[in-house]
Amino acid sequence: MPQSTNTIIEKVGHYTSWSGNLTDVVVGVFPDANFFNELPDGEIRDHCQTIAQQTHDDLNLLAKIYEQNNVRVFRPKILNHKPCMKTCGNTKVLNPRPNMSPFDHIFCRDNKIILTWQDINRFEDAESVQHIIDSMSPDIEVVSVRPPHPYDYDFYNKMTMKEWPGNKDVLLDSPSFSPAGKHIFYSSKYLCSQKGVDLMQKHFPDSEFVRLDEPITNHLDAQFRIIREGHVISCHSKEKLVSAVPQFKNWQVYSDDSWRTRQLSIAPETPMSTWLDDDEEIALADIAFVHVHPNLVIMQRENNNLCKALEKAKVDWIVAPMKYDVYFGMAVSCATAILHRTDECIDYFT
Repeated sequence: MPQSTNTIIEKVGHYTSWSGNLTDVVVGVFPDANFFNELPDGEIRDHCQTIAQQTHDDLNLLAKIYEQNNVRVFRPKILNHKPCMKTCGNTKVLNPRPNMSPFDHIFCRDNKIILTWQDINRFEDAESVQHIIDSMSPDIEVVSVRPPHPYDYDFYNKMTMKEWPGNKDVLLDSPSFSPAGKHIFYSSKYLCSQKGVDLMQKHFPDSEFVRLDEPITNHLDAQFRIIREGHVISCHSKEKLVSAVPQFKNWQVYSDDSWRTRQLSIAPETPMSTWLDDDEEIALADIAFVHVHPNLVIMQRENNNLCKALEKAKVDWIVAPMKYDVYFGMAVSCATAILHRTDECIDYFT
């Protein structure tokens, strides 16, 4: 895919996920089928190659759609070209994940970029976008949260899901935060340590942080998504969403929990061959779309409930398929890190 021809990024930041025009993004990358050429098992190799090539093509198509809509696109580098073992400090990591979901580690606001970190398997994310950081104006402040040295593998490996991530280190995950003008919603469970939240609050002291507790958890783009001011869609019922986020009490709330229902039908031991046949029927976070401008979004699948909500809010859409979204735990919003949007820091809820 073509890279941006203008290598200077003059400004970064966005105050919403829905307002203003999207101008600059980082779109994820994935190696093609050749990455798995050296795998010895024929069937597993073929399955891996099929999934890799399709994901590679899907991400390239997403980047192309952004470019066709006048959005400047930057791409991470692919650092590994075959399965490998890498070292992060004192920890060996088998096959660090390619940077297919840059939203997981990039948060931009007030001409500042926070490079977050939360997962040791993703320790190469920052390196994969260093060339993009190098193209930024010196006026842009770069804050990089890196894995601790030494990494206390035993401490994290013994944690249950409900205990994660503790508060030993600064663990910070960008999709756990959802900017909405003056406010920044964030989920208290189960990805960011309190030290991570404290760091975000330190860097954006003029923002009003709104803590969200269960049932709102983890990545907020899969929990609710604002379609436009006054319209929001959620995987939770209106009652549950408003109870957890009272700021939405006077908004039109749409619900779609179809992906949750379908996820429950997936057995943990699902064979790889099943993904090749059925993944298009298994959705992940259909509501995790991205606004190109207030009247247009990019979605990965034409979910009936979502399309009805968009029509009611008078928002159009383009489909950028993500065939193996459940396999990788990825959506259009995951694959898109917003560097800049022409929106405003206003109060949408008072």
